[in-house]
Amino acid sequence: MGALPLLAQNLQMLTSPRLMLSYSHLGNQKYDSSAHTFGLGQSSLSLNLPLYHSNYAKSEYGLKRFLYLGFQPSFVLSSANFENTALDRELINLSLGINGIYTSGIKNMYLLSVRPMLNEDEYTINNPIWRYNASFLYSRMVNTKFKYRIGLTYTYLFGEGNLLPIVGGTYRDWE
Repeated sequence: MGALPLLAQNLQMLTSPRLMLSYSHLGNQKYDSSAHTFGLGQSSLSLNLPLYHSNYAKSEYGLKRFLYLGFQPSFVLSSANFENTALDRELINLSLGINGIYTSGIKNMYLLSVRPMLNEDEYTINNPIWRYNASFLYSRMVNTKFKYRIGLTYTYLFGEGNLLPIVGGTYRDWE
């Protein structure tokens, strides 16, 4: 989901510039009964650039108000290697994300992510098509045991833009 890049384990990591590099490789795996194989390698480079953040007030219960705006560009290069070399592809993903988080008190949090992106391969990169993802999420802590989230996301599934709901909740019976 588009809102996922907005989440962080602590605010210090979110509000500091970060450069993230990763590489993964899946070796040859069988994908059918004829023992044909498939492999995948993926390299990514992403950046978190805080544009603005502000703490409005603190209390003994924690942060009361917080505003964060950030820019998160990323580049992902994937290599799909089928046993049949005619299917091999270099897949390219470039995205430019603008993200925001606002807490209006201890119990309410609003998340916004807008992300234009390109998903192309080495044959279509000469004529790229920009696609747009966006997500809005509202999170409410009802009490120390229960929290719910509702929102909307605009994303691409099967090559078509779709507006989808986001619904979730957390219940824990310990404190």
